[in-house]
This record gives sequence, structure tokens and C-alpha cells, in this order.
Amino acid sequence: MGQVLANGGVREAGTLRVTPSLTIQSLGPQRLGQAAPSFSYRGSVAGTYREFFGTEVNAERNMNVHAFFRGDVLPGRPVGVGFFGGYQRMVQPSAIPAGAGGLTFDRSDLNAGAEVIVIPGQGTLDLHLGYQFFGALYENTGATSLSNLTHEVSFKNRWKFRPKTALFTETSVQFVSYPNSDRSILTLNDAVPVRTRAGVTGLVLPRLSVVGALGYSATFLAGGGLNQTSQFDSINAQAEATIYLTGAAAPDPTQAVTAVSTLTLGYSRDVLTGSAQSFANKPTYLYGGGQNTVLGSYTGLDKIYGRLSYMFAGRAILALDGFVDILTLPALFDANGATVAGTAGGFSNLRPGASLFGEYRFVDSFGLNLTVDYAQQISDVVVPVGGNQVFDLNNRRVQASLGARWFM
Repeated sequence: MGQVLANGGVREAGTLRVTPSLTIQSLGPQRLGQAAPSFSYRGSVAGTYREFFGTEVNAERNMNVHAFFRGDVLPGRPVGVGFFGGYQRMVQPSAIPAGAGGLTFDRSDLNAGAEVIVIPGQGTLDLHLGYQFFGALYENTGATSLSNLTHEVSFKNRWKFRPKTALFTETSVQFVSYPNSDRSILTLNDAVPVRTRAGVTGLVLPRLSVVGALGYSATFLAGGGLNQTSQFDSINAQAEATIYLTGAAAPDPTQAVTAVSTLTLGYSRDVLTGSAQSFANKPTYLYGGGQNTVLGSYTGLDKIYGRLSYMFAGRAILALDGFVDILTLPALFDANGATVAGTAGGFSNLRPGASLFGEYRFVDSFGLNLTVDYAQQISDVVVPVGGNQVFDLNNRRVQASLGARWFM
């Protein structure tokens, strides 16, 4: 019997999305009018209900949930401790219809950790020694083999040598495991990824900030024989420049800028393994959902990106994002150790995308917005998904949504 394309044909669906959210945080020293508190916190919780309209996707109606909390003991002091935890339930239907023989990537992402923070002297140097746990637990029977757990130990430091500029280093070791890898159609290897980098971030001119970093990443995949453990062993890098078109830059090199108009251009190179990418806002569309690591045990990622954010009279904001991803994957092997056709020696996929977001605030607490999102993956590979079915990695997705936000 010949191969059957599991994701043939275009599927269209409308979506109704409702997202109530709540954010809490402690008052800062400026609001308190006194010295920094001995304990600070911030947290958020949100729920997103999605109703899909369409004959093939209405069974995928579902609920996203997001919760996060962080507490800091003795913030800003010479020695302090921070602890945090997060949970998010991700609804990610695939192009393979739900139901019998269908496949969705709905999952629960877990994150928890703590760090010791040392700020000697006058605060020009800060050191962070931390531990984090990441877990991605897939719900669909066909996707449970992708569930993975990551333990990470990291050391970070930052030295501010000018008021708005800092040097930094980051080093981390992760321990990634796939508890249900024996159920996977494709071979998945446990790994001990190592990553280190050093760089500079902050203002170099009153209206120009940069991020420049260079380092080394390696995956150290385990098991499966040498022919099934081709490693990622290469440099990681980031080069980014932001021009402040109006207004002033943030007073601190790590503070986000949202109230000024900016233009950002950048390039980054790194390797992605395990579930940690879910918490770094790195969504992918290899199967029409899921993570970078659902194919093989790692994904090398070279990204060219840009962003234009413009504020009009304090009432309207327009944000345009664009990117081109070059995904580099190792050779894929099925459960019997045979190489998947077209992947011997590794292969690359190209993923361009863009998004446009616009919002108008009628009053400070209410605004209407429009979002248009485009993502495409270009590939020469089809992969087995069970039985005689294969999945074409070429896909294209266009989304448009109207929304309203009410800030209580």
C-alpha cells in the first residue's frame, strides 16, 4: 500500500477567543516612599477559551491556561533569593484532524526554580546562580512520546560599566529526558546540552542600543549508537540593534521599552532542545503545532528578524514583526533505526513569517485591536506519522483576528 498524505488539502476555521487575565505585584520603593522592601512579588493568571468554527476542527475547542508567580527575598540587597513557578496549558491543534487517528499537540508546560542573587559593592556587579525545572506533558495519545523533562543549572553575571550599558556572561547545563521515547515513531535521544556566551547590552548612543553576544553550544546526545547521535557542536551568537525613533530609552539596560517608538534589527544563532523553548516564547509549526524538538532530538536555529513599533499620540500603537528562520535538523531515524527518506546527513527547513498588530485606545482602560499573522515552512521532507501515513513538512498558515482589551 502506498503512502497517504495525512495533511493534504487546505483547512479553514474561524476562532472565537476570550481571555480574562489578572496581574498582581507588590509596590516598589518609589510608591512606598521608603527603602526597598524585604520581600517583593509579582504574579499573573489568565485563561483563554478558543471556539473553533469548522466541520473538521470543532472537536478541538479547548481552554488555554497561564499562571506565573515570582517572589524575591531581600531584593536589591547584597545577598538575596528569588523563587518562581509557572504553569501553562497550550492548545495546539495540528493539520491532522482530531478524533480517531488524529493528532493534536495540546500540552501542559510546567516551570519552577530558584536562584541566589549576589550584588556586591555599589550594585555595578550582580551574580545569579540558579536551578530551573521545565516539563512539557502532551495530552494526546499520539503525542505523549514527545513529553520531555529538563533540569537546568545556570550561572549568570552582569557588570554595568556605564549607566546604561553592561557586560554579561551566561553559562548553563541542562539534563533533558524523554520518558516515553519508546512509544515514538521517530528516535528521540536524551541529552545534556551545554551553553555559554558572553556579550554586551545597552545604550551606545542616546537613541541606539545594541546586544552583541558570542558563545558555544553543544547537545551531547545520548544512546542510539553513533549513527543516530549526530551532535550540534558550534557557536551561538546574537547581534541586535534598536533605534529609538521617538522618546528616550529605558533607564536600565534590562528594562523593557513599551512607551516609545522603536526599530529593531537582529540575527541570532543557537540550538533548541527539550521543553525550555516553550517558556522562551519560541513557537514552531513543524507539525502545524508543537515544538522545535518534535523532529529529532534538537533543532539548530539561525534567525534573522526585525521589528517596528510606533506609538501615535499616546493613543494608537502599530507593531510590525518579520523573521526568516533557517532550521537545521539531524538525520531522522524511525523506531527500527532506519533513516527517514531525504534526511540522511541532516536537512534544513526554511521558515519565513510576519505579523502585524495595531491597537487604538479610546480611553486608558479600553482599546480595540487587529492582529494579522503569517507563517510558512518550506521543506523537501515528509515524515512518517504511523501506519502508511506521512506528513508533508511544507505548511502555510494565515491568521487574522479582531480583539478588544479592557484594563480594570
